Amino acid sequence: MKKISDVLWEIEKEGKMNVPVLVVASEKLLEKMKKDETITQIKNVATLPNIYDHAVLMPDGHEGYGFPIGGVAAFDLEKGVVSPGGIGYDINCLSPDSKVLMDDGYWVKIKNVKGGLVKSYDVGKHNSLTEFLFLARKPAEKVYEILTEGGRKIKGSKTHPVLTSKGFIQMGNLLNEDYIVVYPFEGVKFEKDNRVILEEIEADEQIKKYLKERGFLPFSYSNKFAGIIARILGYAFGDGYLDLKGRPRISFYGEIDELKSLKRLLKKIGINSNIYSRKRKIKIKTPGYKFNSNSNVLAVTSRAFALFLSALGMPNGNKIEKEYHVPSWILNSPNWIKRNFIAGLFGADGSSPIILNYTPLPINLTQSKSSRIESNLVEFLKEISNMLKSFGINSSTYQIKSLEKRVTYRLYIEGEKNIRKFLGFIGYEISEKKKEVGLWVLEYLNTKKREINKR
Repeated sequence: MKKISDVLWEIEKEGKMNVPVLVVASEKLLEKMKKDETITQIKNVATLPNIYDHAVLMPDGHEGYGFPIGGVAAFDLEKGVVSPGGIGYDINCLSPDSKVLMDDGYWVKIKNVKGGLVKSYDVGKHNSLTEFLFLARKPAEKVYEILTEGGRKIKGSKTHPVLTSKGFIQMGNLLNEDYIVVYPFEGVKFEKDNRVILEEIEADEQIKKYLKERGFLPFSYSNKFAGIIARILGYAFGDGYLDLKGRPRISFYGEIDELKSLKRLLKKIGINSNIYSRKRKIKIKTPGYKFNSNSNVLAVTSRAFALFLSALGMPNGNKIEKEYHVPSWILNSPNWIKRNFIAGLFGADGSSPIILNYTPLPINLTQSKSSRIESNLVEFLKEISNMLKSFGINSSTYQIKSLEKRVTYRLYIEGEKNIRKFLGFIGYEISEKKKEVGLWVLEYLNTKKREINKR
């Protein structure tokens, strides 16, 4: 080797090598590279036809499957090269029946995944999404099964990486005392449904063209945006305001973090929005409170999107004065669609779960209306209650004190079994704070249930 600098070395062309080799490494790293086949492998790379300039070994270089890991080579664009060894791959296999949690809160067995956004965990960013590109099938020589203290099971190959408190460890190297990172939310099973919900909307041709070009129309349960739209609509039923007077528009109200989350969600489906904040003086006649508050609004000025949500059942104007129901397409939808609507609604108006003296307090959904349409409010909450039953969750409703000329009812979910199902199958969307607290409470309740069963 010829030393060019403290961190650069050259191996001159010899034998069948078509170009020289450059090694980028300190002397200490270089000594490690010499202990296995790393240097031999990069020299072999230099023998490939049509290679350009140099074969290069980077500081992370170590023995690979043909190319060394950290090996770099460029080839003539026209003549090219065939070199399977230059393709990086890792055989990290899971059992075909392993559940994969998707963005819309449903799970699919990995053998049935066709594509879409997968819930993933980035060590730096925490919860994130990644696109599912393709699925490879390979019979494993040996299958390992993990059984956690929490009763979770997963099967995989010896080399499948598992995230622990000490970083990633291959499944075959796990020890009984290792702590494994888990995501408590279970989600619901995916149900395929190709029924069309909306072919067209009443609007001018420009708006129809806009919605079709962006994939909103025709709108069906199999539409790639169906779960997100159900989520946004649920939040809008809680803290949204649709105004069809003049230029149609829709506004969302809430905590600044919620609106930022909603803004990201809207951007994902190609809808632009802006957040505005201002201080307001609040006065409540009974019992005479006065205080200052920050008012945050997320404004969506897209006429097409406002008309689209209206066609999907979003009530127009002041919801306190309007009669409305859960849209029929939500009521008749697969559970994963219902889940997104309810999670969005509870993200807006639902209470955050609380543990008091080892016991969860009820999770509430509070809604108000003008006293003249009290029966409509009762019907609306009954529709929510019936949807919850499709997940095996029981709920009750009662009236609470309200402002003059208004009635207020509260739907509540109580009992550990019901709360555990709500947090495990539905949870919260858009409100990241509620979602995070919900995950902690869910894991606590699961742990408590296991301890009681042991005793």
